Amino acid sequence: MDPERFVSLREIAERVGVSVSAVSLALRNSPKVSEARRREIQRVAEEMGYRRDPRVSELMEHLRTTRPQRLRALIGVLVPELTRRELERYTGLRAMIAGVRDLAARMGYGVDVFHLGEPGMTAERVRSILLARGIKGVVVAPFASGVARFDFDFEGFCPATAGYSIVEPRLHRACPDYLQMMDEILATCVRFGYRRIGLVMTYKEGGIGHKLFTSSYLYFQAKQPEAERIPLLPCPRLNPRQTPRVDPAAVAPWWEAHRPEVVIGTGPVYTALCELGLRIPEDVAFASLDLSEDPRDAAGVDHRYDLVGREAFKLVLSRLNLNFTGVPESPRTVLVDSRMRPGFSLPDRTGRQPLPEADPAARQASRSGPVFRGFVD
Repeated sequence: MDPERFVSLREIAERVGVSVSAVSLALRNSPKVSEARRREIQRVAEEMGYRRDPRVSELMEHLRTTRPQRLRALIGVLVPELTRRELERYTGLRAMIAGVRDLAARMGYGVDVFHLGEPGMTAERVRSILLARGIKGVVVAPFASGVARFDFDFEGFCPATAGYSIVEPRLHRACPDYLQMMDEILATCVRFGYRRIGLVMTYKEGGIGHKLFTSSYLYFQAKQPEAERIPLLPCPRLNPRQTPRVDPAAVAPWWEAHRPEVVIGTGPVYTALCELGLRIPEDVAFASLDLSEDPRDAAGVDHRYDLVGREAFKLVLSRLNLNFTGVPESPRTVLVDSRMRPGFSLPDRTGRQPLPEADPAARQASRSGPVFRGFVD
């Protein structure tokens, strides 16, 4: 047929013998039309060379999603493991949910948060509530404790998640770019005049975040003169869920053997170094892998969890607009760039950057609070 010829919904309807509204619903993959009829209509539309007009589609989607009765609670956020009270202790996770709320509000959507750690709040009950409230789009927050399988029936929903922790089912996901993070930390250390750089890795071995962080670090070390190479310390954590603490006794032999000029690690690593009697930055400099953990005035990377939440919402919104439900056949990952921030713990030894003043309260706060691993593992 003439590739320039416009094929209307009415022509498709006449060919199949159905109404125009049935064709419109079928081409949007709506369950209001039976699966067999949807496939037939979609097949005929493809044979006739039908192409959606993106401008009309955008307008119609806007009209459909801005009706007054649809302004509330169209998006659900599912929080595994945690109760409402426990969630308050996880800064990164709360920032991610705030990002979802912010963009959802801009797009005319309300957000309901479901805490699966609350007594009696099972996956089956949450599913029934979502269906009763007409909530189709779902952002699944990561597990706070790391890698796990999320047992939930997503049939009829448009889901996406944040971070790498949910390994099954495989959903579209938005994640901080961990490889870029480590590259940026290492580049900053070198630019500031440091040569002997060590890494104490407290993230769970085998997780995606662990692999990306260590891949960048080990590649960097492979390029250094052999005498200046410092091996990665895979440091065991003590009670990783309840107590965010690294055993100083596990760090001490590595420190004595290699004497790095700067240590890269998480907040509990900073605390362990202090418990060894090391002064930061006088005795050793420090770069934080996650500034959502204390001390937040240290030098390190901002994961920009709010942007991760926004990108996760966008993945849900795209599936809503296309009416693609269930677990995707080919899940995709959107990466969000981190942002390196200066701090008191990593002075520029070249003299180009002034040393920020330390915040004693922030340093003392590093001894309390849970550690969030859901975006990394």
